[in-house]
Amino acid sequence: MPNCTFDWLDACRARCLDDLLDLYDAKASFRCACEGLYQGRDELTRYWSTRLERAVPHAFSLADLAHDDYGVNPGISPSRGG
Repeated sequence: MPNCTFDWLDACRARCLDDLLDLYDAKASFRCACEGLYQGRDELTRYWSTRLERAVPHAFSLADLAHDDYGVNPGISPSRGG
């Protein structure tokens, strides 16, 4: 797995929003299966701040790595803890 994957998981586990957002390009977009498309840093901030605040203690566990229609789905569950 690329180092950025571990950096992403570390930022999520530490609930460090700035570190997490720094891993995304300024024009990045993120599609949430339950809530739709988030585009740009402001929308990603809105999405991730809520997820990090509500995450259970053992959230952001890498459960599975699979391909889906959008690329790679790491099988991470931010709200239930994986």
